[in-house]
Amino acid sequence: MGNSAFAWKKSRPPAGLSALTVPRADDGVRWATLQQAEDVTGVAASTLRNWARKGRVPSKLTDDHGDARKLVDLDGVVSRAQELGRFRQPEPARPSTYSPLSGAAPAPAPIPEGHMLVPLDAWERLLLQLGNLHEAGQQLAEARERAGKAETEVEFLRERVTEMRSERDALLAAKAESEVEAEAEAAFNQPEPTATARIRNFYRELRRRF
Repeated sequence: MGNSAFAWKKSRPPAGLSALTVPRADDGVRWATLQQAEDVTGVAASTLRNWARKGRVPSKLTDDHGDARKLVDLDGVVSRAQELGRFRQPEPARPSTYSPLSGAAPAPAPIPEGHMLVPLDAWERLLLQLGNLHEAGQQLAEARERAGKAETEVEFLRERVTEMRSERDALLAAKAESEVEAEAEAAFNQPEPTATARIRNFYRELRRRF
C-alpha cells in the first residue's frame, strides 16, 4: 500500500471495490480505514469519522508502527449507509486491455487536468490529521464554553459576596445603634442618687484624681 496512489480529486471509488474485498479480522469484524469505507459506501470520510465518534458505528484506533489510524466496522457502515439511503454501489470493473499474447503492460490511466497522484498512506495520514484538528477545534470550543460559564459563575459569586458584606455591615450598624440606645435608656432609668451618695461619690472622685 505504500507505493499505491490515486488522483487527488477522484470522483468515483476504485472499480470493483466492495465489502468483500476487506477481509475479516480474528474477531470476525471487517475493520476498514475511513478511506476504504468511503470507497465502498460513497459516504465521506468526515461523516464516517463523525459516526464513529458518536458511536453510530463500531470503531477502534490502531497503531501501525507509530501511525495511529481510525478503523470502522465496514459491515456496520454499509448497514447504516443503506438505512439512510446514502449507500453508493461501486462501478463495475473495467476490462483490462492487457493481452498476454502481446506481452505489453496496460497503459496507466491518464490523470485529469488539475489532479495529482497522492500516496494512499499519505492521504490517510492527512485525513487523520485533519480529523485530529477538527476534534481539537471542538475541544477548544467546549473549553471556551466552560470557561465562559465559569467566568459567569465567578461574577455571580462576587456579586453575592458583596451583597452579603453589605448585609453584614447593616446588621453590625443596627446592633451598635441598639446597644447605644439600650445604654442610654438604662442610664435614664437609673434612680437619682441621694445626698449621702453624691457626697460619697464626690470624695471618691477626689481621691481618684489626687
